[in-house]
Amino acid sequence: MDLTPEQIQRILSKYKFRDVAVEELEKIYRIYPGMKPSTGTYTFSDSTQKDLLKLTGTLPVQYEGMADPNSSHLPPNFDRKSCII
Repeated sequence: MDLTPEQIQRILSKYKFRDVAVEELEKIYRIYPGMKPSTGTYTFSDSTQKDLLKLTGTLPVQYEGMADPNSSHLPPNFDRKSCII
């Protein structure tokens, strides 16, 4: 499901550094337009779950001649903590 900019803003309203997250998402989309935002439930190592913004697509990283699909979750404290791959 592709998210509208309004839906992305609503999801990111719960993020501490949402302005930075929006800037980074715009950069990612310009460089890798195949990466699409969606939402997804992420289960942390302590078994807690949280609905996070997720980017799904294919990055141009070749492994054995193929580019593999990738999914990355943005944690709520994104920019202070990196994406969860």
